[in-house]
Amino acid sequence: MFPSGKQVVISLTLCILCQLARAQSDAPRRSSDESLLRGVEYLQESVPDKAKECLEQALAENPGNDAAHYYLGYVAAQSNDAAAAVEHFGQAYKMDSGNVWYAKRYASLCALTGKTDEALGLYELLCRKHPYDIEMLFALTDLYMGSEAYEKADSLVDRIDILQGESAFTRMIRVDIHRSTGEISAMFDDLDVLFSDPSVSSATKEQLFRQQYGMGSLRFNQEHIADYDRLISTGLLAHPGDTVVTHLAAHYYYSTERPDEVVTLYKRYPRDIQLGNLAVFVSQQSGNAATAMECSRILEYVCRDDAESLSYVYTARGDLYQSLGKKSKAYSCYDRALRLKPDNLQALNNYAYYMSCNGRNLKRCEQMAAQVILADSENVTYLDTYAWVLYKLGRLNEARSLFKKIMSMGGKESAEVLLHYAEVLDACGDKTLAEAYRHQAEIRRNEDTK
Repeated sequence: MFPSGKQVVISLTLCILCQLARAQSDAPRRSSDESLLRGVEYLQESVPDKAKECLEQALAENPGNDAAHYYLGYVAAQSNDAAAAVEHFGQAYKMDSGNVWYAKRYASLCALTGKTDEALGLYELLCRKHPYDIEMLFALTDLYMGSEAYEKADSLVDRIDILQGESAFTRMIRVDIHRSTGEISAMFDDLDVLFSDPSVSSATKEQLFRQQYGMGSLRFNQEHIADYDRLISTGLLAHPGDTVVTHLAAHYYYSTERPDEVVTLYKRYPRDIQLGNLAVFVSQQSGNAATAMECSRILEYVCRDDAESLSYVYTARGDLYQSLGKKSKAYSCYDRALRLKPDNLQALNNYAYYMSCNGRNLKRCEQMAAQVILADSENVTYLDTYAWVLYKLGRLNEARSLFKKIMSMGGKESAEVLLHYAEVLDACGDKTLAEAYRHQAEIRRNEDTK
């Protein structure tokens, strides 16, 4: 929150030199100035207690020593004593209101500590006196934005652009202004310019997109889907092959239920493993098994020399075969995945669950599920699998006890987990409670499909 000791070293060399010059012409104050110098030296050496002692001595020797107040403000700031920092910076400013350093530090501390009106007054005064100081213009703009004085903020941004030329940073401020004032068309125009500019980093574009898309309501986002599509396309053109923009685009297409766009994007960049996994997933989820398998084959070739990545490719393919009812092929894929990476928790979990559902090799299912929860005992899905295997083995009390724990860990958020618990309760003879959990599962399922 406050400046560091190194920043103090850089900040006001000129100020202390002026103080020295004044001291040479005013002998009675030299003792105070010597204490001041010792205090500043201790401050630069990061010995705040000694610095504070010397600076307080300087004030005792000369209560009008404005520089001593100024540096005591820095000592307080480094100690996160905001009240003392504001007090000392304020005293220094009152003693010498023409000192721009004092004014800047006092204004910035007022802004940081919520003294907004005082900070606004100070920065407005400073900007009138120093109309070409970009740093102060930006500081005042930020205060105007925080105070919802958007017209004033916009006017300052115009002045900044005149002084230093238009920049991506000022355009981002305009995006915030237009969003806040409801000028949506102008906001998207500014975003278009930013997204088409290769000098604006892909990470910045991702942040801007997620910020806007996240702030918009579902209805707003749907109404402006053409605008969002344009931003994504422009970003992809400005940063071809950049994984940040590519993954942003893929997840955007996924969230807007356009799996074909995800697949098209993956085929453009087939070496992007994360993108490939998403393409397999969304294709399978949308019922396009042929496309899912096509993307899986591409991934298999790309990952051929990467055992760990290839293990996850076979895991996903096992899930795909399982969804198609091809159990033998699914099990074969899980086996291949585990040969490549024996601690692949996803493969172990899914293999154990699906094989136990078929009542096959339950002892091995228990071993795999136990290995998974030994590695990750906080994952509700993994715990559900282990409890389900215990149920299949006939160990009802253990299964019921574990499901009770799962419910307290968030298991009630999953319709599938609720149904599993209901089946176990049924087997234990608790029909009433089982029916209650089935009802909860139905409610959860209806909510998930909305």
